[in-house]
Amino acid sequence: MALMSKPRLPDGSLGPLEKKFAGETDREIIARLDAQNAQLAYELMMKDLEIDELTGNQSDLFYQLMQKGVI
Repeated sequence: MALMSKPRLPDGSLGPLEKKFAGETDREIIARLDAQNAQLAYELMMKDLEIDELTGNQSDLFYQLMQKGVI
């Protein structure tokens, strides 16, 4: 977790939050992990579709071999 502070502005008010030192805030970590989770879910779905397509192709080839009497 990063240390955050508000700098004092020339007019005496406090400015926006700024990160001090290196690191991510909790919100940044959550946002990064949510994006990573969405990407992994998408990749998993695409792999599942590829597996389904390959399984269908394998079944079609097996059927064609059976029709020709090879199997």
